[in-house]
Amino acid sequence: EAPNRGFVYVAWSARPEEFWYVGKAKNDGRLNLASHGKLARATAHATQLSLIFPSQSRGEILAGVEAAMLAVIESHTGILPQLNDRRERVVENNGAKELRLLSDFLWSIADDLYRERLKTAA
Repeated sequence: EAPNRGFVYVAWSARPEEFWYVGKAKNDGRLNLASHGKLARATAHATQLSLIFPSQSRGEILAGVEAAMLAVIESHTGILPQLNDRRERVVENNGAKELRLLSDFLWSIADDLYRERLKTAA
């Protein structure tokens, strides 16, 4: 039984690998498929329904997890899931922006070190 809190779901099939729909829900009422168009249509084709329960289920966290799942799937397959008609965007808060900047900085240092190593090896 699913906890009664927000979650993100992915309707997909393993063989052949196909992703049908990614969405989010505020509570387990979404699992009643009779009243949910795209999720109900997706489960008619999908063989798997994965549920992701973030540690917190605030709206912006659910939206971020949904956007991240869509980005991972699109990066892996080259396309959005069959029934998702738009990309979602992860909203960056101040902490995320600082982490991204730090990541960019560390990547540039690593790139510089790699280039120096190639020069000294030649």
